[in-house]
Amino acid sequence: PTVPIVFGVWVSVNKGRNWKYLGVLTIPVGDDESAISFRSVGSTFRFKLVSSSVVTPYHISEYSMRARKLGEELTFEAQA
Repeated sequence: PTVPIVFGVWVSVNKGRNWKYLGVLTIPVGDDESAISFRSVGSTFRFKLVSSSVVTPYHISEYSMRARKLGEELTFEAQA
């Protein structure tokens, strides 16, 4: 691309019912990757990437995430 690709990044830990804005992820011209740091707690993550950058067509072939174990997740079932 001849211009940076800019994404707004959101994360959800409750199946997309609520979204937390993480910030802007910018992939500079001449590069093919970038990173954003965030902290979120949950067992299942959904990501939303939104861009209005006018660039030649592209596809996202992979994303990676480093995760750190925080503790055991507790689940409670309703009593009948």
